[in-house]
Amino acid sequence: GDRLTMDPVDSWLAKCPDPATDPMPGMAEAGLLAPCGSYREIARIKAALVERTGLLGVGGVWGGRQMVGRWFIEGFGTKAQKAAWLGKTAAVSISEPGVGAHPKLLTTRADPFGAGWRITGEKAWTSNGPIADVLIVLAITSEDAGRKRYSMFLVPRDTPGLTLKDMPGFHALRPSRHCQVVLDGCELPADALLGPAGRAY
Repeated sequence: GDRLTMDPVDSWLAKCPDPATDPMPGMAEAGLLAPCGSYREIARIKAALVERTGLLGVGGVWGGRQMVGRWFIEGFGTKAQKAAWLGKTAAVSISEPGVGAHPKLLTTRADPFGAGWRITGEKAWTSNGPIADVLIVLAITSEDAGRKRYSMFLVPRDTPGLTLKDMPGFHALRPSRHCQVVLDGCELPADALLGPAGRAY
């Protein structure tokens, strides 16, 4: 009885109307959206989510959210970036339509603009993008002897010029959702840069 009242997965399942359609309701109340303390804890909770629901995608939605926050924001973020975005849903936008994630073929660019940056391009298959509070976007920031140099940027969901378009999901990973990302001259402050410039790929 005590285990059931303390188990965050049980607490979430009691509040989530339909995990197979949308697993997010009830997760915050159950404490599942707080950053995990270790990769072991992420693996343990992810396994419990999949076991209890029978849905690999639920583990993907939750685990992907935890891993992106831990690896990208905790790993490379400034103190201010961590304060702003840890515990929120972040999604990574690397792949582009028709070319995947091949570094020689990516074309999204971030150019200096005023005191910050302006990003233009398109991304595809951004996992968790439809529910993300912030996108972590890979963009070319310079070229050195014909070699593209990439940087990562934190692009909040409400950034002017940012459009998300639904893409078909992978049936085996329901209810995980993906989206196409259109960045039409999105203007960002200098502190949107995540990690060192030119070192992201």
